[in-house]
Amino acid sequence: MSEYNEQRAAFDKAVKTFDGNDSFAAARALLLSGEKTVSFNRKIIEKNIDSSWLTEIEKALPHLDTVIRNPRNTIKEVEEIVPIAMSRKITVESIKHLGQHTDLIQDIDKKTGKITPSKILNIHKEETLDTYENRFVNTLIDRLYIFINIRYNKLVQTAEAQEAYSFNYDTVADSGDGRKVNISFKIETVDSLVGGSKDTDVWARLERVKKAIEGYKGSVLCTTLGNAFIRPPVMRTNAITKNVDLMACLTLWQFIESYDKAGYEVNVSDTAQRPDDSYIEDIYGLTAMNYMLFRSYT
Repeated sequence: MSEYNEQRAAFDKAVKTFDGNDSFAAARALLLSGEKTVSFNRKIIEKNIDSSWLTEIEKALPHLDTVIRNPRNTIKEVEEIVPIAMSRKITVESIKHLGQHTDLIQDIDKKTGKITPSKILNIHKEETLDTYENRFVNTLIDRLYIFINIRYNKLVQTAEAQEAYSFNYDTVADSGDGRKVNISFKIETVDSLVGGSKDTDVWARLERVKKAIEGYKGSVLCTTLGNAFIRPPVMRTNAITKNVDLMACLTLWQFIESYDKAGYEVNVSDTAQRPDDSYIEDIYGLTAMNYMLFRSYT
């Protein structure tokens, strides 16, 4: 407060230099004779995290974690047209395919009837994560990542409570000799309240959930599937409806699809304050000084 005390002392000293100044006294008297309106307000703005959406995600995380760590594989047949020298196995499907694509025949021995193809169809089986259920989980994680980050970034910007003060002063004066004065003065301040509405416990929970979803984005399942997503609505496959973990994931999907709130609530309290008489007197003096300065330029 010492800095403010020094500023106040300097202001008082500046005003005292006008003691005995007729022009200053006349300006002050003119302003005091007019109609004056003074308002002084204090506003507290608190932002509180709506933890309902955070709770729903936390409930589903153990199930989502189980699915991510134990993804279901399926066997997929992969067809390839390869040079005959690289062929692994000639199957019935290979012969049928060659009969339908005679352009792949390189030579036919007319005496023996032996056919020599240039290329042949090879079919081999391999494990893959590309199942509907895995693509559903991959899509859910992608949507969760966006859902959480949108709200997290907003909360970072608005997490602290704020205290705002506003002061308005208006005066309209008429000297009676053709001189009219209309002066408006307004000042507003906004300060953060340290340790305001930023709920430490809820914020810590949010940080943990955000970190978990970011980790899932880097899992084997998500990196393997990449942008292999599904389109809503989610199909109720047997694997989804009969698996507890996948059903929990489906419930979470339905929740975030229906949740359209910002993720936090804003509470505002606005109360009128009664300024000190000394402050009002200082405003009169400051306004008179500004009026004199204005008149000197005009």
